[in-house]
Amino acid sequence: MGFREIAVLSSFFICLVIVATSPLRIRFILKKAGKRLVSAKMGNALIQVLVLVFSFLILLLMKFRELGAAGDVVLCLVAILGSAIGSEELFMRNVSGLYEKGIIGNGHYLPLSEIFRVPFLTLEKEEQDRLEPTEFRVITVKKGNVTFRFLSTEECRAVLEKLEEMLAIL
Repeated sequence: MGFREIAVLSSFFICLVIVATSPLRIRFILKKAGKRLVSAKMGNALIQVLVLVFSFLILLLMKFRELGAAGDVVLCLVAILGSAIGSEELFMRNVSGLYEKGIIGNGHYLPLSEIFRVPFLTLEKEEQDRLEPTEFRVITVKKGNVTFRFLSTEECRAVLEKLEEMLAIL
């Protein structure tokens, strides 16, 4: 068995492990997050499923195309990254929202202690009321900017209002 076959098989195995252990990682995150205060739906499940499917199709494509050692490594890494991103977003989709200790959404868990500033909340109240946000950006202490996208303005506003209350207490 050559380098190429080993790379493809090990990448396939890694992708399977990532997808299979996603529910366990989500359970761990939910324990850290505490009680859900505001529920919100984020993202389209079809897109996340397609990311997962194409991650595995990339590995299948390697059966028919040779791109050299560097190309093979890159495609294996892209497949692994795609399966990680797709599975996190897909499994976190149903638990998205604002929790006692953090925000879960778009494949992220962001602890409230990491939030440095939420630019939308620094706007004047009249300006906030005039806008119809479906997303907001959070500036964090360590991770830089994190954007949370919602399916509706109402869900986004509900999360922002409760987040503003919670950040005022901290």
